[in-house]
Amino acid sequence: MIATTVWTGTLPEGGHDYYIAPKVNYKFDHLRNVTQQVPLNVDFEVEVNGQSLGDKAETVQVRSINDCPYGVANSEETVDDENIENGSADLGWMFAAYVNEKSFRSSIKF
Repeated sequence: MIATTVWTGTLPEGGHDYYIAPKVNYKFDHLRNVTQQVPLNVDFEVEVNGQSLGDKAETVQVRSINDCPYGVANSEETVDDENIENGSADLGWMFAAYVNEKSFRSSIKF
């Protein structure tokens, strides 16, 4: 579902935490075929000056494009602080992106 993705860059200073979000090389033809939630193992490796600092594997959940996210837990650390309320971010506005124009128009009677 994703191809190897590499981020190369220089961080301003050592001894600080940085959030790095590389652009993921998605295989969109595979993602279109996802109809239900499936796990995906992702392996991260960090190198500094050509020396590996080790790697870490994480399991993430891949969801169908038809699933509408409506909230994200603060522990995910992936959302802007402006939407955070009571331990999670409210993404209710996302439902507007899932309006099916054809379905909506066919239900309106003139």
